[in-house]
Amino acid sequence: MSLELIIGPPNSGRTGLVLDRFCARLDRGPLLVLPTSDDVARFERELCERAGGLLGGTVTSFPGLFEEVARTYGLGAGASLSRVQRVWLTRTAVAESDLRALSRSASRSGFAPALERVFGDLQGAGLDAEGFRERVAELEGAAGFESEIADLFGAYERLRDGLGRTDVHRLASAATAALRAEPSRWRDRPVLLYGFDDLAREQIELLAALQASCETVVALSFEDRPALAARAELLGVLRDELGAEVAEELEPQPDNTAAATLFHLERNVFDPEPETAAPDGSLSLLEAAGERGEAELIGRRVARLIAAGVDPDEIAIAVRSPDRQAPVMTRVLSGLGVPVAAEARVPLASTATGTTLIRLLRIVAEDGSAQDVVAFLRGPARARPDMVDWLERRVLRRRLVTASEALHSWGHDVWELDAIEEAGPRGAMSLAAAVARIAAAIAERPHARSGIQPASGPAIELRAAAEVRRALAEAAELGRHAPGAAELSELLEHIRVPLWRGPTEGRVRILSPYRLRATRLEHLFVAGLTDGSFPAAGGGGADPLLSDERRRDLALPARRDPAAEERYLFYSCISRPTRHLYLSYTGADESGAAVARSPFVDEVRALLEPPPTPDPVDDELEGELTERIGIGEIAPAPEHASSPRALARAIAALGPAAGERRLAALELPDAARAAAEEAVASARAGIAASADRGPLREQSVLQELAARDLYGASTLEEYD
Repeated sequence: MSLELIIGPPNSGRTGLVLDRFCARLDRGPLLVLPTSDDVARFERELCERAGGLLGGTVTSFPGLFEEVARTYGLGAGASLSRVQRVWLTRTAVAESDLRALSRSASRSGFAPALERVFGDLQGAGLDAEGFRERVAELEGAAGFESEIADLFGAYERLRDGLGRTDVHRLASAATAALRAEPSRWRDRPVLLYGFDDLAREQIELLAALQASCETVVALSFEDRPALAARAELLGVLRDELGAEVAEELEPQPDNTAAATLFHLERNVFDPEPETAAPDGSLSLLEAAGERGEAELIGRRVARLIAAGVDPDEIAIAVRSPDRQAPVMTRVLSGLGVPVAAEARVPLASTATGTTLIRLLRIVAEDGSAQDVVAFLRGPARARPDMVDWLERRVLRRRLVTASEALHSWGHDVWELDAIEEAGPRGAMSLAAAVARIAAAIAERPHARSGIQPASGPAIELRAAAEVRRALAEAAELGRHAPGAAELSELLEHIRVPLWRGPTEGRVRILSPYRLRATRLEHLFVAGLTDGSFPAAGGGGADPLLSDERRRDLALPARRDPAAEERYLFYSCISRPTRHLYLSYTGADESGAAVARSPFVDEVRALLEPPPTPDPVDDELEGELTERIGIGEIAPAPEHASSPRALARAIAALGPAAGERRLAALELPDAARAAAEEAVASARAGIAASADRGPLREQSVLQELAARDLYGASTLEEYD
């Protein structure tokens, strides 16, 4: 057996070649391994169309490949820990250890998740606690915290083993070992990998074992060019360590891209001596003011494409940090009626359900304040708003501080507190079920009367309740290590809620450049192209516990060069669309302050004819390519008004100061200018007059106002 490589840049036909090989081996039960579940669904559809049905083969991701090997070899050594369980066992290991160098860091809420990521990184590199401790012992001048990390790693493993559980990394190691010990049991099932540009050590070890058992093929997107330099290491590992041979080295094919400009950008971006070409209309620049403005500009473009008949599956929006950038984008596009699937997760505390529940649990743990009680009672249908208003008045006037003082002043039963108090003594499972019921009641209350299951934005509250139920049930399975009522709020702070769950077919995806690697589509928007956002400052962040220098000293896999990684991710974006590429950025923030755009945008502009001018304002080509919306352009543009009166109204709508600036910048006929000047003067006079007016004294007006039913802020919030 051998390991074969299919190498080529985007647009070289690698996809078709891999699918042909897969279909030709259906009688041997092949496996096609892809980076994401969305890629799996898309390739399954394509294979069914190509082969008239998919019988005999399996399309999966890398976790699925490990599970298939484990199933073949009968590995069933305990259930695998979920991420929530891993984090909580890590937190338990920290709490039960006597720390010195890490004592201050360990007191912070983010320490356990960060340490769990380090454990996963070490396991992915093929190390257990004993192996890591040996490397630390060999390290000259080792700091105390590295020895403590090794001790905590060992404590985590003891807790895991004491529960009779395993985890994904341990399962991967066991699957690889079984495959090496008895390769014939795999029965020569071919394995093909597509869309990967980087592999963890445990994945490389599995490939090494597979090549002794079956035909193994890896299709790599690679070419000896600066844009792809960040992925040269994987090719070297496969060749030098595993003895892989290049079976096919493909050349780029312009016919695979409908737009000549997009093919030109893919072939020349980041090259030291690039060629230039005139644009053909397949590239657009979008400039807006603020993240919301950028989302609205992109949303309008997307809505136009869908209205013109473009399949939403052929449109995607790439953002460097989906968890941070996708929520605003999702709200705006959903508001425009665009079906969206955002591959992002937000903290539970950013949802109304999560915020309300965490406040309740802080009150239970006696860590909450009087304001937490007020805020909890203002949650969805928790109490009558007018009664909460009076409670808040008493809290402020009497200067109540603690939650117990506020509850005593409230004087009414809070059934949620009673439910948790009753469930606590009955055990972790009972407590988890009680808190899950409360979360469901909070999330479902706004929709209980309508009976309609919400979609898009409001559905995140239901997903938040589902994530709470799942996480609490998993935590309760930890037995004596399960969190008590006083610790549940800390557990919930580690939960992240998906913005979308389910198939993405028929929806515009918002996703990371990392998840674009095996995707081809017609239209791609690359959003957030501002300096410091994309490229990300520092390449997206470093490990807070193990520096790059320490990783080298410990012989751990080196982290990628940040600059090369950002260039590669941008290249991955511009090489994906076949018809149109949109590069979007903000020229100003919400306050109007100027924001520098990404140097990647300038890199693309330099590849086009005619060459850019020193001042982008004078660049005619950039003016043709760019659609701009500034803060002042939310109002109708005065120069497009149809009459002097309409022009005057439009300028006055900008306000006196902005109206005068716009008026000075416009060349207008005398009649239009006079009307506009009069409108601006009237607006300014109105402001001055309003400042001189005294209190209202007309009795008939006061009586009419007094007779009106008024609604407080809480009532309006609940209605909304």
